[in-house]
Amino acid sequence: MDEDFLDINEGNSKKIFVILLFVIAALLALGYIFVYRPHHFGLNVITLEVGSTLSDDVNDYLKNKVIDTSLYKLDFSKVNTDEVGTYEYTVTINKNRQKGKIKVIDTTPPTFAIKENFQIEEGDEDFFIGDVMDKCEDVSLPCLITYKNDKDENLINVVGKHTFTIIVSDVYKNKKEAEITLEVLKKGSIVKEEELDLAFASSSSELPGFKDEYYIKLEKALNPNGEEVDNVANEISAETIENFVKTNYSSNTIKSTEIVSMYNKSGYIIGFAVKITLNNEKIVYLPKK
Repeated sequence: MDEDFLDINEGNSKKIFVILLFVIAALLALGYIFVYRPHHFGLNVITLEVGSTLSDDVNDYLKNKVIDTSLYKLDFSKVNTDEVGTYEYTVTINKNRQKGKIKVIDTTPPTFAIKENFQIEEGDEDFFIGDVMDKCEDVSLPCLITYKNDKDENLINVVGKHTFTIIVSDVYKNKKEAEITLEVLKKGSIVKEEELDLAFASSSSELPGFKDEYYIKLEKALNPNGEEVDNVANEISAETIENFVKTNYSSNTIKSTEIVSMYNKSGYIIGFAVKITLNNEKIVYLPKK
């Protein structure tokens, strides 16, 4: 009887031991799930249109969303959303830090407006197809304007009204088409307002004691952004200025000189004045020829 009793008791002990091992394993598994596993996470590859704003919600970056994001630290400080490219961001919780990618792309074509009633003279060598644009805006400048049909480029040599299609695109080949009308007039028929308006309107410098006879009026108004401006200004030689001062102000020397652009009301340069500051601070002007 005693031996049978001992056998039964020993069998129960083994069962209890196995149950305890199972309970411990279950607790360890639960501990892994609730404590350790949440700190291992995957990150999404984020695709963003250039110029957009990045989300600061960590769940937008985690492959598996979590309820409590308070311990997660998101860092996208190295991402430039205003420039196309692939950037790196990080998410950190405790000592676990993962890196993800953000791709900034441009899929938006330019926005633009076309000038109405655009006219040129036949064979105008200075005409560029982009001149027909009133404005063109794009986050990835510059705007690129081309003829849809290359043969239309020859229309600038044909008098008359022409309607054709242009393509407006950016550097990432996002594009829109537009129809434009160009009127080509006989050579010599266009007289620009700025070339007629030669009345003095303003200058680019303070000119104390200045009179109209002190500036050299040009035969033709010049675009202030054109190369001709520098060429004309350089024709006013330093020798001419020095001779003027020696002849009229022999007891003085030149402290500084300034070539001042004179403008008409349309903002075109119609002439130049030479402002001379003498060593006694007196300001004089080179008279026109």
